[in-house]
Amino acid sequence: MLLVSLLVIPMQMIVIGIGAEELHKKHINLFVKYSAVFYNRLQTIAEIVNLDNFKPQYHFLAEKSKALNKATITVMRVAVLSSAVLELFVTIAIAAIAIYLGMSLLGIMNGPNYGKGYDFRVALFLLTLCPYFFLLCAEVCQCLS
Repeated sequence: MLLVSLLVIPMQMIVIGIGAEELHKKHINLFVKYSAVFYNRLQTIAEIVNLDNFKPQYHFLAEKSKALNKATITVMRVAVLSSAVLELFVTIAIAAIAIYLGMSLLGIMNGPNYGKGYDFRVALFLLTLCPYFFLLCAEVCQCLS
């Protein structure tokens, strides 16, 4: 189970990372473009007020702000969804390991000890280390990307 998850987690992070990177690039380009617009309007605020063009400019900037907020929410939605999928996979993998160790303790599914199975201390130790294995796997994948 750990070997399968060692292969699945990096692949999942790569696929989600590619999609998130493209979305993030679009968001950054939109942010740079709208930042220039906001800065331009801020520099010309005296002219906007003198020409009595405040309300149309306000509506224009409100529209741009809503578009930028929508793009930000889209990026955050992908980040939260990818984290949730990764957590779901890790939870299922730990549950499968717990079921395997529990069946080994009951003698239903023997471990690699040639019919002896695992004793309680070894099974508890392995189950305690499982989350740290997945944390280490996620950290390595994050450092590589």
